[in-house]
Amino acid sequence: MGNPAVAIVVLTYNGYELVKDCLIGLNSIQYSNKKIFLVDNCSDSPGETEKLKSLSNYYDDLIQIKNRNRGFGEGMNYGIRKALEAGDFKYVLCCSNDIVPSKDFLDHLVMEMEDDNKLGIVGPVQYHYNSELKLDKIYFAGGIITKISNLPLHVRNITDVLRVDYINGTIFLIRSETFTDTGGFDWEYYNWYEDCDLSLRAKKNGWGLAISKKSIIWHKVAQTVAPTTDALYLHSIYYHARNRILFVKKNKPKIIYILFSLYFISFGTLFGDIWSHKGILQDAIWPRVRPIRRQREDIKNFKFFFNIVINQYKGIFNALLIKPSPNSLAVIPG
Repeated sequence: MGNPAVAIVVLTYNGYELVKDCLIGLNSIQYSNKKIFLVDNCSDSPGETEKLKSLSNYYDDLIQIKNRNRGFGEGMNYGIRKALEAGDFKYVLCCSNDIVPSKDFLDHLVMEMEDDNKLGIVGPVQYHYNSELKLDKIYFAGGIITKISNLPLHVRNITDVLRVDYINGTIFLIRSETFTDTGGFDWEYYNWYEDCDLSLRAKKNGWGLAISKKSIIWHKVAQTVAPTTDALYLHSIYYHARNRILFVKKNKPKIIYILFSLYFISFGTLFGDIWSHKGILQDAIWPRVRPIRRQREDIKNFKFFFNIVINQYKGIFNALLIKPSPNSLAVIPG
């Protein structure tokens, strides 16, 4: 197999504790021919930049890169481009800061690539993180794009992996040639769905996708972009609603896009997404005698539910009205 050079690009944003644990794990894996590039996606928490800089005291080979925050996709693109400028790397491991790797996970990913030169992207099996690192609950063992809804679906059983339509963006190994060929992530998504889009473009260009069943990592699910405030939650609502339509708009026939959009403008959003938040509304308007303090909470809950609806439809209509940029795979200047 040899020992080809691998650039490990880790993206972080206001996640010092997460990335510290991640780097400890990556630094201790048994694959030796690697170099780690840490991309700070313009962290703005007090003291975060200084804490991240201090990590270089513990990792001699760590290369830190500061980036303007243009979302996950462009942050990762920026780090990959810098890594490929810095060395002759055959592969790049794209990695979020909320993973804990097994010792040999990268060996298995590289082995899959070396055995099949048509493979462009390969991912590990992701388990939900637990402190004992048990193989309990699978988070991702392959991704499929459903035929009817055209939405991505995580496969959570290794034996169910019959085909792979996309590789989850939390962590995967990409051939440098594949990155150059596809142009990398489409920055127009900003957050969410950019991994599905990259996977589909790679497949269209003739590259294979695979899951290495022997490669294992643990994923601290959603901790990188956890909606810790109402504002962040509404941000995630907006981009999920926007990007699922943008994804179909960019990758599916026009008639599918039109039908898909009509569904989500009407039934999909009203009876699916919004109904899933009915508890917030129900709790706010259910008739009962309440103290003044609780009445204020009811008003706050009602306003929050209303903002959820607004952000759902803002995302949908933004995706419908914008014309996808022909340069969304180009390097953003500055």
